[in-house]
Amino acid sequence: MLDLASLRDHPEEVAKAAKLKGFSIDTKKILDLDKKRRELQQEFDRIRATKHQAGAALAKLTGEA
Repeated sequence: MLDLASLRDHPEEVAKAAKLKGFSIDTKKILDLDKKRRELQQEFDRIRATKHQAGAALAKLTGEA
């Protein structure tokens, strides 16, 4: 399994090691997808936090808190 942290820190070395094992990997594509995944995860976390805040505020307004 590919360690994304290692790939982020040392893309050339990971590509070289993969080549020695007979694999060809597109490190740029993997890093681009990883960056997009991390951005989407951050957005999801922000939305979830907003949802929880809104739920707490609603509960407080309706007297359920």
